Amino acid sequence: MAKTGKTTYDELEKRVLELEKDEAERRRENKLLREQLLHQRTLMDASLDGIAIIDQNHKVRQANKSFSQMLGYAAEEVLGLHIWDFDALMTEAEIRADFADIAQTQTTFQTRHRRKDGTVYDAEVTACGVQLGDESMVLTVTRDINERKRSEEALRKSEAKFKGIFENKGTATGIFGEDSIIRECNAVFVGLCGYSKSEVINKMKWSDFVIEEDLARMQKYHAQRLGKGASPPTQYECRIIDKKSDIKNVIVNISVVDEDRVVSLTDITERKHVEEALGASEKRFRDLVEMLPEAVFETDRNMKLVFANLHAFSLFGYSQQDFDDGLIAFDMIAPEDRDLAMTNLARRFHGKDFGATEYRALKKDGTVFPILLHASPILRNGITEGVRGIIIDITDRKRAEEDLAFKEAQYRGIFEASEDAFLIFDMDGVVKEANPAACSMYGYSHKDIIGLSGRDIVHPDYQHLFLEFIEKASSGRIFQAESIDTRKNGAFFHVEVKGSGLEYDGGPHLLAIVRDITERKRQEQELHQTRAILEAAINQSPSGILIADAPDARIRLGNPAAFSIRGEVGDKLTDINVEQHSANWQTFYPDGTP
Repeated sequence: MAKTGKTTYDELEKRVLELEKDEAERRRENKLLREQLLHQRTLMDASLDGIAIIDQNHKVRQANKSFSQMLGYAAEEVLGLHIWDFDALMTEAEIRADFADIAQTQTTFQTRHRRKDGTVYDAEVTACGVQLGDESMVLTVTRDINERKRSEEALRKSEAKFKGIFENKGTATGIFGEDSIIRECNAVFVGLCGYSKSEVINKMKWSDFVIEEDLARMQKYHAQRLGKGASPPTQYECRIIDKKSDIKNVIVNISVVDEDRVVSLTDITERKHVEEALGASEKRFRDLVEMLPEAVFETDRNMKLVFANLHAFSLFGYSQQDFDDGLIAFDMIAPEDRDLAMTNLARRFHGKDFGATEYRALKKDGTVFPILLHASPILRNGITEGVRGIIIDITDRKRAEEDLAFKEAQYRGIFEASEDAFLIFDMDGVVKEANPAACSMYGYSHKDIIGLSGRDIVHPDYQHLFLEFIEKASSGRIFQAESIDTRKNGAFFHVEVKGSGLEYDGGPHLLAIVRDITERKRQEQELHQTRAILEAAINQSPSGILIADAPDARIRLGNPAAFSIRGEVGDKLTDINVEQHSANWQTFYPDGTP
């Protein structure tokens, strides 16, 4: 019995130890599980993207901090929301139809989400169906792409702008890849080589245009640009052959942008005919490159210049010896702007990027001039080691702005002082601006005339002319007509109108210059009446009267008495030289002298 009892005790003790070991293992596994869950939750909350788990009923079951913040809800508020509560593009029915089987969802799409405050933003959603236990769920990762959308639009505009610059560039320009195939070229390139764009783009290589004697040298440069050997020159001469087999001398400027090569060709064939002219042209070209206003520089962390290009020396007037002795970048900023420059530099060091900034710079001789500075910190392993930047002299731009302001003042003076009425209409014919003469002519104050439609100041019978004015001026043509307009007091008056299109206040407008011709019309009417009286008197005169034009003295008009005296019909008298009848007729000049 004692032996049996001892065996039972050992077995119990062993079982207890096993249970304790199992409990310890369970606790360790639970701790590990909690740590994994905490780790996963930390990762979710640390994500800048919004992460949410949505159940089969399209309801949010779990979400991270970024998801709640994107939608503007507190963490507890977002739980229980349905997808249609925050999706601004899809209805509940559409969501239920498109995502009927949550577990099978595997897609990335763009939509718009509605925040708690009602504002809407663009979102990119990646959804992946998962099975969590017995439940079908979908894991969604949402990214706010508002900024990306704005960047894409800005990039599109930038590409359009640079495409326009590329097409209108004065030199023949082409783009080719590492395989040498030309991907794009401008109209000047087409004119230089004689081939059409459809014949060149994606079909011909740059080597197809180089003559055999220069090809080996060009291929060597191309290999160097692929990283094989020393760096090639960015500018050189070569000879090309066009579609007509004519050989042309060109200067080649080439730069590498990512995997593309941008080449500009300047035709110098004519200049090669005279060696002296070529030398002078090369010197002018080198001088032009060295005189470019962009200065490139780098500093160390103490703002001491460690690099400056030749343009910088020229721009600021310092010598190489000055550079070797040590130059501090802030010394080249005018004293009144140094505090601002230091403040902005500190902000850049802390990650603030606010683009190019204008400063007043200081040359070695003390001259102050305006510059545009693009600068950014030089980072190595996350540590700021200095500053790198580009300086552009904007003296000419500032002067041009001043000249523009002066010219605008001149034009404003002409506008204000003109005796003719100047009226500026929008494209719908509403008055947007008027000069003092217009206000006086139509009897309105400046405040009252602004906002009137042109129809308000045109006689009802002449409204068609105002519509014609809008149609012609809007299409870039000149409008000119006589019309009748209406003053504020209802009086009608004759006007002469000239109109055209006008760029005003940042958009297309219409300009009408109106002259009051009421007095001229009255004089014309009086002249017409006087002429009618005179013609009646001539026709009723018993004396024969013939009227001839000077200086050829050809008879143009005769009254009935003249025809009766001569005994001939009028059409035979007309165009008879008066000298033929000088013996029977007395001649008088317009001033009454015989």
